[in-house]
Amino acid sequence: MTTASRKKIILFLAEDCCGLKPRLEFLEENGYVCLTSDSFQEGHRKVRDLDVDLIVLEEHLKDITGLEFCKRIKADECTCSVPLIVLTEKDDSGVRIKYYRLGADDCLLASIVKDELLAKIDVMSSRSSTDERDRKGSRQNMAREISRIIEQEMILPHFQPIYCLNPFHLLGLEVLSRPIGSEMFTDPNDLFKAAEKFELYDSLEMMCWKKATESVAHKTRNENLFFNCAPRLIEERKLDAFYGIFRKAQMPFNNVILEITERSSINEESVFSQRLSGYRNDGFSFAVDDVGKGYSSLESIISTKPEIIKIDQHIIRGIQNDPVKVSITKFIVAFCKESGIITVAEGVETEPEFSVVKSLGVDAVQGYYLFKPVSDLNLREIKDVCVAYV
Repeated sequence: MTTASRKKIILFLAEDCCGLKPRLEFLEENGYVCLTSDSFQEGHRKVRDLDVDLIVLEEHLKDITGLEFCKRIKADECTCSVPLIVLTEKDDSGVRIKYYRLGADDCLLASIVKDELLAKIDVMSSRSSTDERDRKGSRQNMAREISRIIEQEMILPHFQPIYCLNPFHLLGLEVLSRPIGSEMFTDPNDLFKAAEKFELYDSLEMMCWKKATESVAHKTRNENLFFNCAPRLIEERKLDAFYGIFRKAQMPFNNVILEITERSSINEESVFSQRLSGYRNDGFSFAVDDVGKGYSSLESIISTKPEIIKIDQHIIRGIQNDPVKVSITKFIVAFCKESGIITVAEGVETEPEFSVVKSLGVDAVQGYYLFKPVSDLNLREIKDVCVAYV
């Protein structure tokens, strides 16, 4: 029997919950708290909100099949880790395989005797407690590591130039923040996603911007710098706290382009637009990143009304061999020209890709073909590329 101080909560899901009464009474006598539900909506809510330790699922609910319930529960990030036992009506290996493939932890016959069911639940709930402790420990370690990265400024800024094509000149430099000295976080995307999850994103981003501006302050104050920016910083006026970074580096706001990323969502479009207008009046310009990657980038264009649109590298990759990618790029370019928006092709790595995007009327290009990201900024080398293409 479970030895945890808090009684374990088991949620039973069945079309006829009244028929579960003998089992529920037996389990409660043995120290468990038993809840019931006969529908997906109610069952899903209880799993999410009531700290359920284990789900016991029959094959039919009033509004959904057991298979569909299992699929939805295991697809939800908030509920996928809750162990799930399925009670099947027949001893059918094909049915069991379907449930296992959807993520069920065990399949038992519905006719199982109550003592055997209790033993299975004891084992499964004990295993879930260990898994939860491991998850909590892992989360604590991740939060500590992110805090260490922020406190010790374990970020090395890199800069990648963006070139306008007609006439050929330097449009600006994108700031790329790469973690150093951390075994847990080597990929910057993983670091920023985790920081957002642990509510450390603002501090991390501020440190990254500070290091980037310090790195270039003595080399240039006249070039445009592109910074990745989560929408929440704008919507919640968190960006106000970043002003001092640019002032200390003597960097005019009108040299700063903020690339709106998908690191957080826009909650209230009207509030976001109002805040955006205020920052734009202060001199900031805005770009929408990864356009063409999904619906969210299109929504960002509507909300942001950007000065610059960056076409996602997945569209640019191999564009010379893909008529669909060509058509998508043509559409984006036509829309931007009509709207007075500058287009940037991201991730250009080969001469054929460069030639195609140039022929399609894209305004600017960024990618390894022209210049790789560098940590030691040398503007003379970067601008020498312009000479080669004039």
